[in-house]
Amino acid sequence: MAKDEENRRWLRQAQRYINEKFYPNVTAEDMDQLFDISWYSVVGGALIGGMVGVRETAQRHRLENRDTRYQNHYMAQKHFNNNVLMGFFKYGLRWAGKVGLVGSLFGTTLLVLQQERQKKDLINVVGAGALTGMVYGLPQGPRFVLRSVIGASMLSLTMGGFMQLAWWLEEAGLIKESPPPPPPPKAPEIDDAALANMIAALDRACERIEPTLNAPAPAPAPAPA
Repeated sequence: MAKDEENRRWLRQAQRYINEKFYPNVTAEDMDQLFDISWYSVVGGALIGGMVGVRETAQRHRLENRDTRYQNHYMAQKHFNNNVLMGFFKYGLRWAGKVGLVGSLFGTTLLVLQQERQKKDLINVVGAGALTGMVYGLPQGPRFVLRSVIGASMLSLTMGGFMQLAWWLEEAGLIKESPPPPPPPKAPEIDDAALANMIAALDRACERIEPTLNAPAPAPAPAPA
């Protein structure tokens, strides 16, 4: 828990900046929600894009190399595996950037709507999805904007239903956060007098042991005749 808080120290700094400049009621829980939405969008985009890349690269490899003659089966499989692996990383990185950007925009819009309305409900989630879809579809033209808004709203409605259920359970007290771990026990304090007595006892023990350490070694026994 402490390590996680240390890793998210920059998130707390962003929270203080938002509290000072924009919304004073933004909490650490709100910032964690924004971070989680953005992070899971990046990871989910990378996995989905990687699977798409594997399928597309495998199909293209088979079409482009169906007449290629290899020395043996090992070389053919190695060439195929290398292309598929490169397709996984190439498509995965591309999708991670796009989906992560959309997820960050959605999380930011959701945070703004929650602060403006001072509520956590399904309307905020669907509204954030519709606005995100509109912004995402603007470069493609008005027809694509309409389809993007409808698709994002339906997706947000599904996700918002689960979020709304979690908020209801949290308000009813059925979901509680796990308490933080207890602090580590403190080392016992030693006053100066006790420390001085300990040092004196060690000195006396060393004085008793020193003659034994400095005593000459016994002479070896004479060899039998």
